[in-house]
Amino acid sequence: MPEACTEISQVTGLGAQSVVHLCFQGLQYSMDLTQEFSRPPEILIADDDRFIRDLLETYLTDAGCNVRAFANGAQAWEAIQENLPDLVLLDIRMPQMDGLTVCGMLKKNPETQFIPVVIVTALDAEDEELNAIEAGADDFITKPFNSVILLTRVRSLLRLKRLHDDLESRNDLLRQVLNRYVDHEIADVILTDPDRYLKLGGETRDITVLFADLREFTNFSASHPAPQVVDILNLVFNEMVELVYHNQGTFDKFLGDAIMAFYGAPIGGEDDTRRALRTALEMQECFKRLQADSPDQILRPLVP
Repeated sequence: MPEACTEISQVTGLGAQSVVHLCFQGLQYSMDLTQEFSRPPEILIADDDRFIRDLLETYLTDAGCNVRAFANGAQAWEAIQENLPDLVLLDIRMPQMDGLTVCGMLKKNPETQFIPVVIVTALDAEDEELNAIEAGADDFITKPFNSVILLTRVRSLLRLKRLHDDLESRNDLLRQVLNRYVDHEIADVILTDPDRYLKLGGETRDITVLFADLREFTNFSASHPAPQVVDILNLVFNEMVELVYHNQGTFDKFLGDAIMAFYGAPIGGEDDTRRALRTALEMQECFKRLQADSPDQILRPLVP
């Protein structure tokens, strides 16, 4: 039996026949996991058994992954926070912080909850598997493991991770578009059920329209340089749009010195008209503040 395999048998207590099969499986079988992301997947391993840790790292490195390996859960958690992996493999019994604690922390954190977690352990008990599932683990592999099964399960989880990442990328793009018209909270609500709120072809409903412009703007623009007029419009419009968002309205468009918004779509409520009126009053107060704060009283000729 090869020397490395003998050492693994002594430390883990696995039978010599099982360990030889385990080592040779790694030599006979290979899988390219880079196809799932068109790049090397980032894998993090945490296991206090050095030989199992090295074995996992060898399998995954040979499959094209970038692997970071740690001897305890505390080191693994610190590394996860520094650079998010695509998948995590955890032993249960580890010093400083056990694998189930790390798994639970991952699944409770919104930034890491969708990172797949595989529990890899020598503990073969239904209670341990149940604890792993309750902690949020996505899969459970018992030592000694077959390299083919290990890599196949890792590939399946990486594929799900890629699909989730693709969906998040599309949602981020849609969120950027929506944020041009509605507050980010409204955008998040829309993305929870886009079929309902972004129905193809639209629908007929009652809405409240807000139209606000600057009186005396024609005379103002004729007596001031064009760059200064544009700066004034940008200053005023930035403040006005934020008030529309603050009152859960939908920004529609700019029309010269005017702004148009509506309330009741894509998400409506019984107080749509009240929120539109509140926005109008807040716009007047905001413009008065801008007039008072403007240098040389440049906004004084304008009336909201």
